[in-house]
Amino acid sequence: MPSLIILLAVFIFSTDFGKSYEENKYQISKGDILKFHGFINEDKIEDKVFYPNSFGELKIELSNLDNTVKTIKVNLANYYSEYELDFKSFQSFNVMFNKSKLIINIRNAPKYLDCRTLELDYRDNNFYISKFFDVKINTMDPDLPKDTCLYNFSNPVLFQNINKPIEDFQPIKLCHTKFTSNRTLEEYFSEIKSGTIREKTIDRIKFFLIKNPLSKGTLSIYNDIGYYLEKSGSYNEAKYILDKVILTFPDRTVAYFNLGDAYWGLKDQPKAKEAYNTYISLMKKSGKEAKIPKKVYDRVK
Repeated sequence: MPSLIILLAVFIFSTDFGKSYEENKYQISKGDILKFHGFINEDKIEDKVFYPNSFGELKIELSNLDNTVKTIKVNLANYYSEYELDFKSFQSFNVMFNKSKLIINIRNAPKYLDCRTLELDYRDNNFYISKFFDVKINTMDPDLPKDTCLYNFSNPVLFQNINKPIEDFQPIKLCHTKFTSNRTLEEYFSEIKSGTIREKTIDRIKFFLIKNPLSKGTLSIYNDIGYYLEKSGSYNEAKYILDKVILTFPDRTVAYFNLGDAYWGLKDQPKAKEAYNTYISLMKKSGKEAKIPKKVYDRVK
């Protein structure tokens, strides 16, 4: 996973393409000249990539030594259909050619897509889509999750042969989520307590664990987060944080009770009984046997 994150970070950085462009780089934004000039097929004759028209049609012209020009037309709407991209109003269109790869990037699409980057392999006077990248920032989420996803094709597809939404080709998908929240742990706990459980809960908990590591000062609040997650039916998420609590504080008696409930919700009775039995043992050890709920005894029978 670290190598994936590094790869994605390097590639997503490349979608900004820097502040200046050499001869084989050209950034096109709204209202600018609608083409890319550069040498793609290595014959030292200028090739061109035109800005997509209002219907999303992209045109590429490859010039040849025999004075012929090969024209490739591609409907980019199929590459951005998931986001219903309006080709009349997107923020910018970027093109870069480097080492037999044509990189196409469209930024600031509707909804919460920040950008999608297409990586095309050039060979035999054609382009093949081998992978693409998404960076999505959900500004409606208080923790501002930023999803970076890499999509790989087992068998590259001819660029102009994508005649349906690109997701329908079922590329292999690998994603990484990064949160940039300024919320406090207490604010997050209040949300959980109120019954609001957002997606990517485990990734979110990991983020808060980095910001606010488990300690004597945060032990109670993380235990309570596990409790309320279990009560809301988020059993896997509850199990995740309660396992962390017990790993760091193995004498946290109530955490075993909550963990047992989470496993019970997951219908993993052997694991639930194991957690409940540890809870019973710790309660007896501290002289609190009379406070053990009847359901615990019923479930360990």
